[in-house]
Amino acid sequence: MAFLIQQPIANLFQLRFLYLNNMSTLDNKTQYVLVSIILFLSSISMTGQDFSVTFEEGHVYSSKPTLLTRLRGTEEIVMIVPIQQSEMEQYYYACIYNYFIRLGMPVREYQASFKKQVQQIGSVVGVSTILDDDIFDCWNHINSLVIITNYTCSYGEYTKRRDYLQLFIIDPINEFSWDFEFYIPKNETEFDSKLKECISPYRIYYDENASQIHPHYISNWKEETIFKEYFSNSPFHKFEGVYEGDNYKVAVKKDRNDKYYLIYLSGKYDSNDWSIGDVKAILEPTATSNLFKANWFGRWKQRMSYTILFNNGIMTTYDESHNSEQYIKLYPSLNDNYIQEIKEWSGTGFALKDNYIVTNYHVIEGAKTITIQGIKGNFDIKYNASIVGVDKNNDLALLKITDPNFSGFGTLPYSVKSKSSEVGEDIYVLGYPLTSTMGDEIKLTTGVISSKTGFQGDISSYQISAPIQPGNSGGPLFDKNGNVIGIVSAKHAGAENVGYAIKSVYLQNLVESCINSSILPSNNSVATMPLTGKVKTERKFVFFIGCSK
Repeated sequence: MAFLIQQPIANLFQLRFLYLNNMSTLDNKTQYVLVSIILFLSSISMTGQDFSVTFEEGHVYSSKPTLLTRLRGTEEIVMIVPIQQSEMEQYYYACIYNYFIRLGMPVREYQASFKKQVQQIGSVVGVSTILDDDIFDCWNHINSLVIITNYTCSYGEYTKRRDYLQLFIIDPINEFSWDFEFYIPKNETEFDSKLKECISPYRIYYDENASQIHPHYISNWKEETIFKEYFSNSPFHKFEGVYEGDNYKVAVKKDRNDKYYLIYLSGKYDSNDWSIGDVKAILEPTATSNLFKANWFGRWKQRMSYTILFNNGIMTTYDESHNSEQYIKLYPSLNDNYIQEIKEWSGTGFALKDNYIVTNYHVIEGAKTITIQGIKGNFDIKYNASIVGVDKNNDLALLKITDPNFSGFGTLPYSVKSKSSEVGEDIYVLGYPLTSTMGDEIKLTTGVISSKTGFQGDISSYQISAPIQPGNSGGPLFDKNGNVIGIVSAKHAGAENVGYAIKSVYLQNLVESCINSSILPSNNSVATMPLTGKVKTERKFVFFIGCSK
């Protein structure tokens, strides 16, 4: 494969034009690399920054704190009150409300249904007012505390009326509860003193360190318009986009490491625990391409296990109890910006000693499996290879065949020459370009060294006139004597017979940095042969490299 280099691109749209108008001539890996650059430049051009996700540790309570400590980290007091209140109830709810206001706490009343329970022991009758309602949706924060009361009025033929209160202050997320019981004082001053005695006599100031937030992830894209602009102006993967369900609106975004994230945009509950850009779920692929396991972050950012299915513009989520919710894709539609997932591509490599092979880094980048074909001219057998070392800056990768059935390359007929070659020297290239249209047979092109520097004066490369195509990447550049003097890496799009090859001295540096023994061949047995003889001999040591995700 050869990476296409254009003259300095004026803007993103020229790059997209280059991609769309050359799709038919590009192999899969070239398309994959171009698409990756387009996606990267798109995110920067539209947002000023590449999409990224970072981890926030948060802070949680491992054990029940004191009530005073928990109050310091509380953002809201929710007081559950009856829809219909007696005079006594109006009095003590007002006392409680005013007390927390004086503490400096935000207080909100939530109306719910209460019921009466009557008990009689002898001549004494007790009437209790207790909660009789589901209050799950009453709090809006992970740092909300809920106040619930049980009020009992007792009286009898020989006893005076007594008003008794049970006061429960509940942390519903952690299931902590602080409980108090006392007879209701007759005036607000005494009531206030009783609460000061039970809870705190001093004003409470919010302390973020005393609050709670679950460990979570956040993205650096904080506005819905950023996602809209990105999807409107950039190539996207088929699952990416903005989806809306009954409870949430989310964006599905893939990062540069091919991981999908669900990003929170808005929610039904308007929870202050969530902000635009927070990660709602992290998706993990399965053997089925449109089915994912998900680390889902619940309403309070608690971790949950979900399954997510994408199908024809519908995203369906399944929680731990197999309850499902559907999200409709709002935009974008499957238009010209849609990128088909590229799962297989190929390049060229050539043999070094001791079962090692060299190719370009961009050939094997992102590959989960790497196979080698064409050893000793045999294309019927594939051997598995693993990555030994890479030099990303100089686009080199060192592989080794790990297949136990492999018996070796035999004696290598060429040497790797580290001395620099001169402008005007004859050269030739062997490789496997555009195999989908040009066939699987190895291809020979010839030319000269046009310059001792590469694209924009890069001193690590030669400029060569030998025609190269996508698929040649990683192949050997030979001098007229059959010595390897470089590794083919790129062509210049828009220019005739302008290609680039990395100088072999940089391969020597890579080998020395990751392998103790010398694996660079030093004996040349083809120097006196004609070109036809050189090609016939050396082709057995130049390989087709297949990569897949």
